[in-house]
Amino acid sequence: MKSILRQFFNQENVINSTNKAIESIYSTFKRRPVLALWILWTAYLGMDVLTRITGNLSFTSLQNIALHYLAGGVFNQFWFFVILPNLFFRKKWRVQSLVFLVLFGLFIFLKIQLLNQSQKEFVLGNLIATEFIRVLVFQIFTSAIWGFYIFCESQKEKDKLEVSYESLTIQHKSLQLSSHFSNNILTQFAAEILPLSKPLFKDFLRFSELISYSYKETLSPNFLTEELRAIETYIGFQRKRFGAKLQFSLANRVNPDLGSRLPLPKWTLMTLVENIFKHGNCFLPDNPCILNLDLSENTDGKSQFTFFIKNSPDTDAVVSSTGFGINTVDRILAHHFKNDYRLQIEENDREFQLKITIGYGRDITDRTTG
Repeated sequence: MKSILRQFFNQENVINSTNKAIESIYSTFKRRPVLALWILWTAYLGMDVLTRITGNLSFTSLQNIALHYLAGGVFNQFWFFVILPNLFFRKKWRVQSLVFLVLFGLFIFLKIQLLNQSQKEFVLGNLIATEFIRVLVFQIFTSAIWGFYIFCESQKEKDKLEVSYESLTIQHKSLQLSSHFSNNILTQFAAEILPLSKPLFKDFLRFSELISYSYKETLSPNFLTEELRAIETYIGFQRKRFGAKLQFSLANRVNPDLGSRLPLPKWTLMTLVENIFKHGNCFLPDNPCILNLDLSENTDGKSQFTFFIKNSPDTDAVVSSTGFGINTVDRILAHHFKNDYRLQIEENDREFQLKITIGYGRDITDRTTG
C-alpha cells in the first residue's frame, strides 16, 4: 500500500525497461496494422453489446449496427493511415479536414437512408451532432494508438541510428591501416622467424589472429567463442609482458561447441577486459584481478552466459578517454539482447566489480547482424 501511495504522490516513472507484451503489440501493428485496427474496433463493438446486455438497454436495428461497424472501421483506417500522417507530417490541414467531412457526410447520408427506410423520426441537427461526437470520441482512442505506434517506430529508428553510428565509428577507428596489409606483413615476419625461434613463431601467429579479429567487420556474424578466444590470447600476451608481477585469475567455463553457436557483437567483452589493464591495478598479490566466464544450460535448452570482472582501481593511472567503454558496450549489448541482457556495476575506492548476464533462448539466432 505504501508503494502504491508513493507512486501516486511522487508520480514515479512506471517504465523501467522494455516489455515483451508491449513489443508484441507493436510487432502486431507493424506486421498487420489493418487487421489490428479491425480487431480493436470489433472489441469496441463487443464491449458496447456487453454493456447493453448487462444494463438491459435496447438495441438498434441490425442494419444500423452493421452500418456503424463497417463505416466506423473504414473511417478508422482513413484516420490512421491517411488523415493523421498528413496532418502531422505534411501539415495538410485543409485537405484532411475536407476528407474528414466527406467521409462523415457519406456516413450521415447512409444513416439517413436507413432511418427513412425504417420510418423512424429524427431531428437532422441532433443526429449530426450525436454521430459527430460518436465518431470523434473513438478517433481520440485511434489517435492515441497511432501515437504509440509512431513513438515505437521513432524509437526503433533512433536505436538503429545510434548503433549504426557506434558501429561506423568503431569501423573508422579500425580502418587506420589495411587489415590485409597488416596480416600479410605479420605472416611474412612469422615465416622469417620460424627458423630462429619456434615459440616466437607461435606467438606471432596468435598475435596475427588477434589483429585479424580486431579488424573484423562489426556487423558480420560473430559468436561467443570467437570473443573468448580473443580474450584468452590478449591475456596470454599480458602475462608474457608482465611475467610473475601480473596477478590475474582467469576462469573460462564455456563449452566451445555451444559458444560457437551463440551470437555476440564483436569486441564488446574485449573492450571491458582492456579496461581492466587501463584503469585497474593487477599487481597486488593479496587482491588479484579476476575474470570469470561461465555458460550454463538448463533442462529447457536455454543458455545463460555470465561475464564477471573484479579489480582494484589504479588511482595513479592517467588514461585519455577514447569515447568507448562501458556505456558504449552497454548500449550495443542492450540493443541486441534487450530484456535478456543485464549489466551490474559495484564500485568503491578499493574495488570495482562488473557483471554481465546474457540469456539465450532455445531458438538461437544471430542477433549481431541487426
